[in-house]
Amino acid sequence: MAVALIAYIIGILLTEYAVIPLWVLLAAVSLIIIFGWLSSRYRISMLYASVGMLLTGYIVATLNTPQASQPADSWAEMVINVTNTPLQRDGYSRADGDIIRWRTDSTWQNSNDKVVLWLRADSIGAGDRLTIYGKLRKDISRHESFNTLMHNRDYVGSLSVSPSNLLNIEHSTSPTLHTRATDKLAQYQRDSNAHAIVQAMVTGSRHSLTPELRDAYSRTGMAHLLAVSGLHLGIVYLVVMLMLKPLNLVHRGHRWANILAIVAIWLFAAMSGFSAPVVRAAIMITIFQIAQFYSVEYISIRSLSIALIAMLVYRPGYIYDISFQLSALAVAGIVLCGVPLMRLICPKRGIARGVTASLIVGTMATLWTLPLISHTFGYITLASIVLTPFVALFTYVIIFAGIIALLIPHPLSQYIYSLCEFAAHLQNLVVDFVASWHWVSVDYSLSAEGVYLCYALIAAITITIDATQSRHDREPLIFDEPV
Repeated sequence: MAVALIAYIIGILLTEYAVIPLWVLLAAVSLIIIFGWLSSRYRISMLYASVGMLLTGYIVATLNTPQASQPADSWAEMVINVTNTPLQRDGYSRADGDIIRWRTDSTWQNSNDKVVLWLRADSIGAGDRLTIYGKLRKDISRHESFNTLMHNRDYVGSLSVSPSNLLNIEHSTSPTLHTRATDKLAQYQRDSNAHAIVQAMVTGSRHSLTPELRDAYSRTGMAHLLAVSGLHLGIVYLVVMLMLKPLNLVHRGHRWANILAIVAIWLFAAMSGFSAPVVRAAIMITIFQIAQFYSVEYISIRSLSIALIAMLVYRPGYIYDISFQLSALAVAGIVLCGVPLMRLICPKRGIARGVTASLIVGTMATLWTLPLISHTFGYITLASIVLTPFVALFTYVIIFAGIIALLIPHPLSQYIYSLCEFAAHLQNLVVDFVASWHWVSVDYSLSAEGVYLCYALIAAITITIDATQSRHDREPLIFDEPV
């Protein structure tokens, strides 16, 4: 599966450099399938399968290239659904939207175009339906790199919305799961900064974060905590399994627990907005629960490969999403290097085991993502390696208490939320204290060639270590829990 994943990714990337007729690709894939099936040699079959996955990646990426259904830079009347809570900026806000229909004359045309909305109207919220008269602009921002990133995420352009071109607004009367969660936690707010952290970590809503908070978490390498990711979903998974543990006392209750855990995980993914890291983690946990249901072996590297392939089949543009890239690299580093190292040097039990494992996981995730972070964001920070074990304590309390506060009724939930906000306040104090150190991060932007060289070196070291291990030594890559 790992070989298939690499070949599939190469096929997606080839669309940037080559144009091949679709009929040629389909014919080539058909021949490869036939020859691969007839081949009796394993290595030859693997070669055919790899080439087939490469061509499949090219085909899927070509067929999924987003195209606007209406001409750009032309005036039109449009009906738009706002799909998320607007993020506040200086004098304006930004949201995502779907154009559901448009017209330049008396005839309405149906559409499903994803757009970025630049808003100068404060009354707009998630779920609202807008009717505007404006121009769809192909350029989303002044920065070409941001334009490329958003187009690769299937956005076809941007729209400006202001009182002057807003013809009608229908406010949502049926709030989404995400809106209900954010509204419930908002009514218990006491400390604005602590509440902003709770909202970001529990519901994925980051519109309350101040620039100072964002900067402090970025400088210390803790910015990944502000976006709901696999770490957050893993904690939610632990909460769910603890709540479902009594089912193990019932005949076949563990199978009902497997099914309910999958449902709960995907409900949380929906509440947090289906970000790339959350979807990746949800797929891996789903595979793990299915393996538990049928009592079959679960292998993390295979599960990771299946999850990434599934996501790239659904949306090839994920390959250009920085959150997708960082999530995949961090988990690959933990699976391929972190877990064997934990098996080798971690104590058998006790607090020392937890601290050592946390340090190893933080180190591997940081080292595997460091070249990409340096190239993309222009800084290097190693403070997260030391800071992760301490901040992880607050993170577990925040997410654990936050989920419980969402599940239980008022007024009990407000007392649980107080604990949640207190932990967030302590976490902010630790992060602010470390961020005040001048040497906590270094401004350095690694070149693209440097990134390729770093990951080639990482791959070579990983392959060398794996090649020198015996079959017994490689067995620790088989886990009894998902990563």
